[in-house]
Amino acid sequence: MIYLDPQDVPAVFRGVFPSYKGRKWRVRIAESVTLSDTQWAGGSRSEYRGVDLVSGESCAQSESSKGEWFDPQSPKFTLAENQAIVEHSHYCGKDMGITIYIHPDNASKLLPAPPELDDLEGRILNLICSIKGGARKHEWQRSSLPGSYGADNPTIRGLADRGFLKINRRGAVAVTTAGRNARP
Repeated sequence: MIYLDPQDVPAVFRGVFPSYKGRKWRVRIAESVTLSDTQWAGGSRSEYRGVDLVSGESCAQSESSKGEWFDPQSPKFTLAENQAIVEHSHYCGKDMGITIYIHPDNASKLLPAPPELDDLEGRILNLICSIKGGARKHEWQRSSLPGSYGADNPTIRGLADRGFLKINRRGAVAVTTAGRNARP
């Protein structure tokens, strides 16, 4: 899963769901997509639209009978080169954001290259992403990472300087979108 800041979303995907004004954008690199939960049930539903990456045209499920490659009757769709599926999902009435499914051949054209991290930086990012704030200090001690957990740690400070972490004025450490994507 790759997370995107709204300003980093490629233009071809911004107009697929024009009413969406949220900040949750994700990319999944996949060769096929299973179309599920297309009807409202318990406040949950997913809408899917196919996107031709060359022309920029999108095709909604109800319009798909006009297109040839996006068939909503099939529960599983195999992505070809220059095709993408965009999903807007709601879960229990809450907007869960947009997920873009793209073929691995198109990923390098649309997404930035991953940054270089050493082993220690990768381990620290994984710990911060996977453990809630209050338990991080205890987990840090158990994992035998060098130094102490907090804003005074030089590796944490270096990750913050590179934009992978943010440190608030009270010293609390949080991961950024760039940090989530940089995890090994």
